[in-house]
Amino acid sequence: MPMDSALLDTLRRSEQQTWIGCPADLLSWLHVLNTLRAEPQEYGTSGHTITSLLDGLDSFSPRSWANDFPDAQHYESRYHLAHAYKAAVCLYAFHIIEEILDRRSPCWPEVLSLTELGISHMSQIPATDFHIKSLVWPAFVLGAEAQDSRTRENVNNIMHNIWLSSCCYNVKTAISMLDRIWAWGQDSNEGKQTWLRFIWEQDESWLFL
Repeated sequence: MPMDSALLDTLRRSEQQTWIGCPADLLSWLHVLNTLRAEPQEYGTSGHTITSLLDGLDSFSPRSWANDFPDAQHYESRYHLAHAYKAAVCLYAFHIIEEILDRRSPCWPEVLSLTELGISHMSQIPATDFHIKSLVWPAFVLGAEAQDSRTRENVNNIMHNIWLSSCCYNVKTAISMLDRIWAWGQDSNEGKQTWLRFIWEQDESWLFL
């Protein structure tokens, strides 16, 4: 399934005029992922399709994206933000690939390193930096993958900083949902389904996901 070039152009224009959030290229790949999940029979689930998707994600450069803004003083924050989003989108992609192929994604060995990388980059954005407000989605996705108490505490600290910066109720909802995911992962359900499948089965809708 090819990327929608018209959509990508629109997202890139919007990126220059609105609040900084998920980089346009990654947001476009998210659109591809969700379309594949919704209509796998129409677009196919061949190895070529999956490889093209993963190659597209891998080719996204946080450094180039951060450099593509006129205000150099925000380079570091944008660089960290882009890394966090790239890690989160890749993890989300692994889950979608597993769903549409109905088998374990070959990418799972990368999950731990991607989770740690993304959380590390988020932690380097100061609580007083306005970019912190844009981290709800990657913080949630990366937090859902966190397996140990130290990493989960780091995610909670990031969520707390987002809350202090934005006072957005979605942050509280995301924190509450992470607590449910972590509790679920500690019981006998672990290994039987992914956290994303667990969320889908709650039959609820959250704006942060």
